[in-house]
Amino acid sequence: MVTTADNPEPHAESWLRSPLVLSETPYIWVIVGATLDVLLTGIILAMGGREINPVANAVLKAHGFTGMVVFKYIAVFVVLVGCEFVTRHNARSGRRLCALLVAIHFAPVVWSTGLLIGQL
Repeated sequence: MVTTADNPEPHAESWLRSPLVLSETPYIWVIVGATLDVLLTGIILAMGGREINPVANAVLKAHGFTGMVVFKYIAVFVVLVGCEFVTRHNARSGRRLCALLVAIHFAPVVWSTGLLIGQL
């Protein structure tokens, strides 16, 4: 730990002073995409549709809609932690991964929106 004459309290190491997350804007978009996916999935299920993600569908059958929502957000959390890890080690790769994650999370939104438009 480092101290100064003006402040005898030890300063945190430099890595502790770094921002909590490095890529907050893409992370917000991933969460928005995941939320829209959950909302649209709920609407499609209420209309008699089905979940096409086999893992999420298994969770849905075993634990209901709430269980599936919890599963999806746990998956988002794990993916974002992984993305943050990559970004902290290689910023360029992290930015590319973040862009890919945003696209992946919005793909079901586009698909579900198309299904719902077709039902109107």
